[in-house]
Amino acid sequence: MNTMSQITTLTAEEYANALGTFTLKFPRKYGAERLRKGFPSLRIVFDNLHDETKGKPPSPLLFATRVWEACEDLPDELREDVEARARRAHPSLCREVHLHLMLSERFGESAEVKSSAELDMEYKTDFLIVSPVEPVAIRLHTYTDTPRSHIWINRRKGKKSKFTLNDQIKQQAAGLPKNNDERNEIDVRLTLSADTSDVLNNGFWLYTQDHVNHVVEEFENLHK
Repeated sequence: MNTMSQITTLTAEEYANALGTFTLKFPRKYGAERLRKGFPSLRIVFDNLHDETKGKPPSPLLFATRVWEACEDLPDELREDVEARARRAHPSLCREVHLHLMLSERFGESAEVKSSAELDMEYKTDFLIVSPVEPVAIRLHTYTDTPRSHIWINRRKGKKSKFTLNDQIKQQAAGLPKNNDERNEIDVRLTLSADTSDVLNNGFWLYTQDHVNHVVEEFENLHK
């Protein structure tokens, strides 16, 4: 599992500046939307590309090309559809890294901010924010307020997560109370819209410090 320090050493501001240089296009080709067999994990391809780009966010074109190259046994006539699907996913993946950087910079050593393909795919959690000294954590879920994202959210609501944090948190943290009945972990949802985002000149939506402030407030409440 790649950690954020392995993916990029850029600051949140530097990462956002790089995102502002991209040209965003969202081709209306949907023939690859339901592909599963032979289709790679977009998150894994995206994370791994940061080695090639030396920590900078991969461009939409580069990402789409690498996604197609990672496909297995798909017919050539699906290439444009696969690349279109990748380009539509690209802004969301970039936003997740930028938000991770903002959260990590804000929390410093007071919390560990985790995100990975495993957390997302297996546990339906975008970020796990864990206290290093107390058995508390936030499962952070992020969404964009668009018609397509609402369809995806509704599909995921019926899927159960097998993720339980309590034992894992207690194993990782130091100097914890002995009370095994105590369980302080919550789900927090951040929704991004045109009205609540930091919109770059190229139309890129990013999470703001107001979003980060909300997460920090929820985290601090867990310690009370």
